[in-house]
Amino acid sequence: MTINSATVFNDLLLSYSLYCLAKLELLDDLEMGMSLTGMVIARRLDENRLKQVLLITTATGATTLRDDRYYLTELGVELKQHIGFITWAIGGYGPLLENMDQYLMNPQTDWHAHVRGNYVAIGSDEAHQRIMAQTNCANPG
Repeated sequence: MTINSATVFNDLLLSYSLYCLAKLELLDDLEMGMSLTGMVIARRLDENRLKQVLLITTATGATTLRDDRYYLTELGVELKQHIGFITWAIGGYGPLLENMDQYLMNPQTDWHAHVRGNYVAIGSDEAHQRIMAQTNCANPG
């Protein structure tokens, strides 16, 4: 796999878009297939803005549009299975990474202020559930 600027840019957009769809609890709906209108009504969303997110996920290969319904592709299903890592990185550590310059220029700054611990925990739990499912272990929680 060759990594270039387009790959990095598209991967970043896709990660943020999937994080958004996960927070809106749309990934299961997309796995089964759902219309734009259905998603808008079910979650009370702005249609034009949701369409922009879905344009990103479609252009980057995570969703496809068939018969007026959006579906996760094979890549989308794989990413859904590993959404915990996206939640952990973007939701939990996103603010730290976005403010890394300030953190580096001000060594007295506490990094904890730039980490959303609740999303680190959610992402860790999502990843743990996936690992347990892969190893056929029951989730004790």
